[in-house]
Amino acid sequence: MARVHTDDELAALARAHLPADVAERWLPLCRPAVGLVPLRAGDVLTTVAGHLGGEPALPDDVPWPVTGDGRPLYHLATVDCAAVGLPARGRMVFFVDEALFDDDPDDADDADDDGPPAAEAARLVHVPAGTPVRPRATPARGNAYERTRLGARPGSTAPAADHPLVRREFGDAATAPGHPLHALAFARALASAGGEAEHRVGGHPSPLRRSVAYDVGGDPLAWQQLAQFDRSDPGIAWHGDDGVLLHWLIRADDLAAARFDRAVLTLRRPYRSVG
Repeated sequence: MARVHTDDELAALARAHLPADVAERWLPLCRPAVGLVPLRAGDVLTTVAGHLGGEPALPDDVPWPVTGDGRPLYHLATVDCAAVGLPARGRMVFFVDEALFDDDPDDADDADDDGPPAAEAARLVHVPAGTPVRPRATPARGNAYERTRLGARPGSTAPAADHPLVRREFGDAATAPGHPLHALAFARALASAGGEAEHRVGGHPSPLRRSVAYDVGGDPLAWQQLAQFDRSDPGIAWHGDDGVLLHWLIRADDLAAARFDRAVLTLRRPYRSVG
């Protein structure tokens, strides 16, 4: 999967693997992102961006999110908006239903499970700066991921070959297997170089089959990635579909107005072997 790189790394990769004219048209399509990386003990240089798991801090008037049958959602992560360069201030608190990742031995077609889950399977709570909060223990019937502090690592991300920005720039030719953007060596270089972060705020989604921009309806160019979390991280992959990518998408005007309740979760699952 494509990772968070520096601008110089992406420029070097593009010029090493793409024809010059393709590289010069492709590089402006890359987008800045902030990788969310585990903070090592003693690291005082990396900006603290939030944490995976643990107890969230919520206002008293915000109930713990639950599914339709009353099961508490898992607290996935808390992210400080200012630390990752978002225009809104405060914190984003992400919740998700762990039942989304249960193995189903009768389900042989993983791709059918891609796309947005039911609305009740996820919740994004925005806590504006200055709002009184208190740590909230996971309710009865719930469970929790262990707490992992996250640091902010700014960088840049590449679009998938079928991303609507790529389609707009290169036309339908970009979808052809023989196009330089589909070259296996280029894909491997994007996946292997760069930083370790697969959790991120902003930027392009890590590609896993088709682009998530087409999942949520309407003009795919109107949607951008708000955040991505990767269940290949063992801290949030207890069982089931390890490697599922969780993408929260939002429209630019909703992000600017801090209307985080309009963000939409969509999923990408890795292929499972069927025996």
